[in-house]
Amino acid sequence: MINIKQELLAHCHQWVDDLMTSAQTAIQELQDAANAETKSSAGDKYETGRAMAQLEIEKSTAQLHQAGKLKKALHQISIESKHTQIGLGSLVVTEHGRFFLSISAGNVSIEGQEYVCLSPVSPLGEAMTGLKAGEGIEFNSRQWKILSID
Repeated sequence: MINIKQELLAHCHQWVDDLMTSAQTAIQELQDAANAETKSSAGDKYETGRAMAQLEIEKSTAQLHQAGKLKKALHQISIESKHTQIGLGSLVVTEHGRFFLSISAGNVSIEGQEYVCLSPVSPLGEAMTGLKAGEGIEFNSRQWKILSID
């Protein structure tokens, strides 16, 4: 199971790295475009364009900051820990799917099995946190039984 958890954690790290790279690229491109734009006789159009570019830079900067927080959260995960109840870093198998409590980084296929990288603060992650194998919850009008935790 450690190998699967290693691959899942690596997927999450790559997902965050891609997010950070995308935000950094967007910031750089917007900054370059703003610097290259020359002030024309249509001053209002120039000022509006710069203001819009600045808003986009702020948006990308916020995304970069959020990605940094996700990176910190990933560093708190210990894949060697054996979990008896669901928490950060748990690999959870239910009758409705397999979940890795880490960050919301989408689905990944490993060794022919589909896993969902799920944040513990997501609605389903919150509902699962603290449960033990054999316990269950009702979520979205479905019964979810915890088959195993690692």
